[in-house]
Amino acid sequence: MRAAVIGFGLLGALLFQVSSKLPAGEPPAAAALLAPAGLGLPYAFSGAIHFNAEVDSAPVVPLLTAAIEQARTSVTLAMFSFESPAIGQALQDAYDRGVAVTVVLDQSNHRRHRWFFDNHPEIRVQELGRSPPDAGEFMHHKFLLIDEGEATAHLFYGSLNYTILQEKIDPSFILETRDSGLIAPFAAEAERLREGLRGRAKFRTDYRPWAKTLWYENGWLEVWFSPGFRENSAKTRFLELLESAQSTIDVAIWVLTDDDIVRTLEERAAAGVRVRVIADDAFFWGPDSALPQLDRAERQNPDLPLEILSDSFLTVQKLFAEGADQNLPLHTSYLHQHFAVIDGSVLMTGTNNWSNNGFYANDESMIVTNIPFLVESFAEWWDRQYQ
Repeated sequence: MRAAVIGFGLLGALLFQVSSKLPAGEPPAAAALLAPAGLGLPYAFSGAIHFNAEVDSAPVVPLLTAAIEQARTSVTLAMFSFESPAIGQALQDAYDRGVAVTVVLDQSNHRRHRWFFDNHPEIRVQELGRSPPDAGEFMHHKFLLIDEGEATAHLFYGSLNYTILQEKIDPSFILETRDSGLIAPFAAEAERLREGLRGRAKFRTDYRPWAKTLWYENGWLEVWFSPGFRENSAKTRFLELLESAQSTIDVAIWVLTDDDIVRTLEERAAAGVRVRVIADDAFFWGPDSALPQLDRAERQNPDLPLEILSDSFLTVQKLFAEGADQNLPLHTSYLHQHFAVIDGSVLMTGTNNWSNNGFYANDESMIVTNIPFLVESFAEWWDRQYQ
């Protein structure tokens, strides 16, 4: 394993706003239960991927507040961790002009969210998940849905918590789109959350973890939610896609505790697939982390095409060891990504840590796609971090 400086400072904020029209092809075969009916759409998917990656820039909040300012009928914010006064004020302004505003927050973060309750008591808040001492099932979504059901509908979805700290220094992503096909399953999930349905209780409705498969002129896109149940889960799909890799698997991950995923990565490397993992150092050596298993496999089998990199913490320690001023204002950001690019052609990404809770307990959202500009945006981000 070697250390790498991730994200901020060197790269700045990356913004991809391109689209591509290539043959859609077919998604790799899926064995997961309860597959949804596919929807063919006679146009190319379009949107923008926003990567925040620089300490001193703040490109995301103005984007979000501007969108909220344009809301006409409704705003639903579902956010695990929320600490952005500017977004809070934009929500208040929307409420004051008659927009229906609902904020769905994780219950275990109630104290962290007191600022919002204190400053915006009129806005409807739905707290979901389980609070300590029974923590372990989180409302872990991170999406903003505006004007659902209207021609002006607008979705922002990704791995970024709307907090001052994360926006400035923790590499994350937001997918912005007005595509009605992708917005529809998020609108259905938003309705479940507004009704107080969380976790496994969602199975009492027409909820399916595999919510939708969308075929566009420029590719296909699957929408997945958590929790899953046994094989009917995003984990099953993730494992299938990893097992299908023929040449490369590039991973960027915040928390990985799932032994099955690690075992599959090892097996693909043993089969000759080049496997490269960039992982966040803060959780790399945690008590439940499965990443040390990959690290051992790399060190014990130097001929395997397996490479494990940690983010900036170890680099900072190396700088200190080489005589850098110990008083330097060095800070290690959190790598808040959870994605893999497979064979340079398929992307799977979302809000969930690769853990049992992420797949089977929390409220989460994930996409799997071969749409070129989405895959290429994440592949380019990964390559820049790797370099």
